[in-house]
Amino acid sequence: MPATGSVPATYSDGRGHVGITSLELLDTSVSGLGVRCASPIGPGMIVAIRPDSARGGIGLSWLTALAVRSTRDGNHYRVGLRFARAIAA
Repeated sequence: MPATGSVPATYSDGRGHVGITSLELLDTSVSGLGVRCASPIGPGMIVAIRPDSARGGIGLSWLTALAVRSTRDGNHYRVGLRFARAIAA
């Protein structure tokens, strides 16, 4: 289903490379997200997302996801993320 807004996220490649980025939400499902970002998040990278911030909340809850696909989109990347655990719709 289509999604809008952006959320802060961190990402790691498991070998010590970490970063902070903003994810533009493109679509969502119970198993993952489609996002667009300026950071080179590639398949296999772990991404931690703070979804509450998209609604203006102040919660400290984070979701963990695995990048399962990534394609270049101009100066950005379109990334498919699969949640580590499915969340309730």
